[in-house]
Amino acid sequence: MPKSSEQLRFVSQYLSALGFDQIATKLYLALVKNGPMSLLAASRTTGVERTKLYRIVEELERKGLVEQMQEYKRRVIRAVDINKIELLVKEREIQNNFLTYSLPAFSETIKSLTGTFPGQKVIYYRGVEGIRQLSWNILQAQGMYRTYSFRYWNDLLGDAFTVKLGDELGKKNIPVHDLYSDEYVEFIIEWFRTGHKLPPGDWHNWESHYIPSKILTINLNIDIYNNTVAYYYWQGKEVFGAEIVNEKIAMFQKQVFDILWKTGVKRPEVDWPHPEKNLSAIKNILKTRGPQSLSLQGFQKVSSPKKAMS
Repeated sequence: MPKSSEQLRFVSQYLSALGFDQIATKLYLALVKNGPMSLLAASRTTGVERTKLYRIVEELERKGLVEQMQEYKRRVIRAVDINKIELLVKEREIQNNFLTYSLPAFSETIKSLTGTFPGQKVIYYRGVEGIRQLSWNILQAQGMYRTYSFRYWNDLLGDAFTVKLGDELGKKNIPVHDLYSDEYVEFIIEWFRTGHKLPPGDWHNWESHYIPSKILTINLNIDIYNNTVAYYYWQGKEVFGAEIVNEKIAMFQKQVFDILWKTGVKRPEVDWPHPEKNLSAIKNILKTRGPQSLSLQGFQKVSSPKKAMS
């Protein structure tokens, strides 16, 4: 026979599965153990204010977990018979069966409603896992993948995920055009100044162009591929993204990107297929800013094409 505390925990978990919160469960258990009680006695036993208990009792009475009775000169509440609990379980089972059985029809109905705007959708993402999913979606790219960069991927998503994503892009041989501005350069300098390293990965298919911030300030990451435009940003605890699937929006953004691409120039500090040139250029920039800015921890020899950005 389980100990009393284990019994109470089991009952609490069972009632929680039926949709009852902690206070409702506490009241029900008090009524089971002590029998019918007035609201005042129930308040003292459970530690719940009497004014709050009125609302809880009404809610539990509607759900069938407790009932009110009139005794001599007082009104009391009591726990329902176990048969009522069994009835609640049966009702929940019927509801679950209905939901399971109706799911295919529900899905088709939702699809038909969204069909009013064929080929269009907007999906929002939050948190690190959300942005990982948003970033992973670029592997669906057919043809050129265009991206605006303002920070390394691994700054948010971690080295392991960044390397895996980069390797998958390499395996699929998806060509990449990457635009960046002064914000990205400053981020890279600070990244290496504080001792971070350029993690391994295959980035042979990346080509990057620089465009001055006076022409375009790039202060978030933007991905453009197929009929999709994805925006994502992170700063401290603020991590969010949005993915827009729309043929005309994507076509317009591709045209804008390609115009900017032609005005941009290739610079050595972002040359991912040639990491040795990349690291050498960043080291030279740090030297020009004085000894206090220089950290050599991040400048270890790299044996294969590497990249850690978006």
